[in-house]
Amino acid sequence: MYWHIYRQLYAHRERRIALLNETGSMVFYVLQHLLLDEVTLAICRLPDPATTGRRENHSLERLVVGVQAVDLANNLNSILAMTQSLAKPFRERRNRTITIAHSDRATKLKLERNPLARVSREMVGNTLEQIHSLMNAYDYNFFNNTNMYQEIILPLGADGDFLRQQLRRAVAFLDLERGGKIDREL
Repeated sequence: MYWHIYRQLYAHRERRIALLNETGSMVFYVLQHLLLDEVTLAICRLPDPATTGRRENHSLERLVVGVQAVDLANNLNSILAMTQSLAKPFRERRNRTITIAHSDRATKLKLERNPLARVSREMVGNTLEQIHSLMNAYDYNFFNNTNMYQEIILPLGADGDFLRQQLRRAVAFLDLERGGKIDREL
């Protein structure tokens, strides 16, 4: 859901970014980073080990560990290994930049000799595709169905596209107000 909203707001033409900057640049700057941080944290949690210490994690590996069928387990382990590999840049980003985890001083002050690689939309998409593949292989085997995890349906009036429409209306209203066509008190 966070990735879906991120893409609705930020993965479009420059006109949309200009609208966000015109109507609340700092708020949308912060929101952009918070959404990307949340996506990063989610991508890091899913390929976590099955357990940490004595606690079981709610992770893909935990799901795979419970599979007894050898062919399915091999298939899921293969997809999990690819997912874990794709998650490495997200883990590095999480470990070095996301302030709720901790803040790496050298990275924060831009003193790092090995600068942090950027996480691209393509990297997020590829990683999420692997996660979807694993979940669908599991679902198909045990429940004889698959899911379209990439298709998020949010309630009407509750997504990034609706927000964009409202911002466009607000800007149009301000233009009419500035032109003296609508009473400011309205």
